[in-house]
Amino acid sequence: GLALLVLVAVCGNVAAVLLAQGEGRRYEFAVRLALGTSRRQLAAQVVADGLLLAATGAACGLVLAWWLAPVLLARLSGMGVPIDFGTPLDWRGVWAAVVAALFTGLLCSVAPLLAAKDVDAAAALANRTLGRAQTARLGRLVSAQLAFSTAIVASAALLWVSHRDLVNDGTGVRAPDTIAVELHLDRVDDDVAVRGMEQLRARAAALPGVAHAALAQ
Repeated sequence: GLALLVLVAVCGNVAAVLLAQGEGRRYEFAVRLALGTSRRQLAAQVVADGLLLAATGAACGLVLAWWLAPVLLARLSGMGVPIDFGTPLDWRGVWAAVVAALFTGLLCSVAPLLAAKDVDAAAALANRTLGRAQTARLGRLVSAQLAFSTAIVASAALLWVSHRDLVNDGTGVRAPDTIAVELHLDRVDDDVAVRGMEQLRARAAALPGVAHAALAQ
C-alpha cells in the first residue's frame, strides 16, 4: 500500500510538471500552428517528449531499487550475522510502475494539446498569460499533490518511529555482543550431532566473559 501511495504521488508530480509545461507552451503551440505546423506533428512531438521522460524515470527508478534494496536490508538487520532476506524485485510491481509512468507521461503530454484545439491562434499570440480556468486546474492539481506528499511524509515518519522502537526495545539480546557460529554436521548421525552440539554449548557457556550460550537450528 505504501509503495502504491508513493507511485501515485510520483505520477502526480510528473503530471503537474507536464500539465504546467503544456499550459506554458500554449504560446509556442499557437505560433507553430500559425506558421503551418499540423496538429499531428505537434502531437507526435509532445508524445515523444512525454514517453522519453517517463521511460527515463522508470529506468532510473528500477536501477535505484536494484541498488538500494540490499543497502536498506543490511541497515535494518542491525546484526553482525549476515541474513539473507530473499527479497528480489517484485516484477509485478515493476511492470505496474512502468505502465503507470508511461500512461502518465503520454496522457499529460497530450492533454494540453487537446485542450488547445479550440484556441484561436491570434488570441493566444495576443495574450500569453494563463486564464482563470487554467490557473484553477493547476491549483487543484498542486493541492492534490501536496496532500499526497503530506500523507507519504507522515507514513515514512510512522514507519521510522516503528523501526526505532523495535530496534531499541529490550529483546534480551544485544546484537553487538552476540557471536554466532555455524556448524555443518551433515555427515554425523543425528544423536551424535545432538550430543556433540550440547557439549560444545556447555563448553562455550563456561568460557570467561560468556553470559549465555544457546543452540539454534
